[in-house]
Amino acid sequence: MDGDERAKAEKDNEIAELKEQLAQFQIEKNRSELKSVLSARGLSAEFADIVAINDDIEASQANIDKLDKLF
Repeated sequence: MDGDERAKAEKDNEIAELKEQLAQFQIEKNRSELKSVLSARGLSAEFADIVAINDDIEASQANIDKLDKLF
């Protein structure tokens, strides 16, 4: 692997790591927002720890809606 290929590979690795960190940040942000939603609905914020939360806030919100209907 020459210098240019190595530099490109390192850059690609850094980009992949940053994308992963951004996805994890978004999940944690969604978890925090959903805890607020749960509390506002009179449900325990601890449900956010057992509900499937991902980087798609709408899908996570749908899970909260299902939980709310169950209770």
